[in-house]
Amino acid sequence: MAPYLLAKPEALLVSSPYEEKLFATAFALDESSFVREFPPRLESLSSTSNQKKRTANILYTPTWRDDQAFKVEDYVDWHSFNTFLEMHGLNFYIKPHPSDNAIYPGTEFSHIATIIKDDDIYSEIKKMDIIVSDYSSMIFEGLYLAMPFILFCPDYV
Repeated sequence: MAPYLLAKPEALLVSSPYEEKLFATAFALDESSFVREFPPRLESLSSTSNQKKRTANILYTPTWRDDQAFKVEDYVDWHSFNTFLEMHGLNFYIKPHPSDNAIYPGTEFSHIATIIKDDDIYSEIKKMDIIVSDYSSMIFEGLYLAMPFILFCPDYV
């Protein structure tokens, strides 16, 4: 009636760490039993199955604050964030306001770059897929261009 109680599988296909955890508990399997792959039954339905994975470009446009009170590094661990971006095929570009004197990451990260603050924002925005900002007017530019945007306001109280 319950053959899984008598014989454990030599290999079990899972598509995520979540499934692995569930099946490990349900069938008392160790991690060497799992094969982590995209489910073959869904291959034809996957929009990425026959397409090259595309890298998305994210533009962060922080608002200029003349008192320099906001420091993004107080809210973002650049090393962990870079690892996240790398894992998900994302590039994160920081475009400071021309009057901004804050120091942003330079070339030490593989997926985070700071655009020269005097570069024209409008020549950069057309290369981007998503805008991230706090209180900057760039949110409205993104709306006009029908670009997705993320509000990042960690200092809002």
